[in-house]
Amino acid sequence: MPDLHTKRIVIYQHFDFDRSSRALANKPGGVQTNTLNVTQVELVGTCDPVTRDKWVKASRSHIFWPQAPLWALEGLAELLLWAHREHGVPLTGPDSWKAYPGSYGATAARMTASQWNNFRGICGHQHVPENDHGDPGSLNFRHIMELVKKKKSEANL
Repeated sequence: MPDLHTKRIVIYQHFDFDRSSRALANKPGGVQTNTLNVTQVELVGTCDPVTRDKWVKASRSHIFWPQAPLWALEGLAELLLWAHREHGVPLTGPDSWKAYPGSYGATAARMTASQWNNFRGICGHQHVPENDHGDPGSLNFRHIMELVKKKKSEANL
């Protein structure tokens, strides 16, 4: 969750990191989306330009994740580096992070069951089979990974 006043990310943990989340759609007879050691990180804000525009018009402070400020991306990078260091999460992910609302529903960014079963790394709701969510939209994943690698190098990890 972004703390807009202090310009830092605040992290709340609801489940042990090593315990699978249960927030993904998981259709009967399909691929197991929740039981493959999936950990969910909720990015508070929006990736929806319509919501962003409403919030701007209402003078509501928020993060629009496709254009997140550097401090927010650095906070997310720190979390991903921690997940890598402490839990072995690979620092890889899909190349395609489609802009919302084009990321919603059955898109080319969504993994097949086979791709999902073989995936290891970091992805968004928009990539998960059997789901229709489009978040986090066009998150600048490549830039986040550059920040992670820089932090990893600085820490000599």
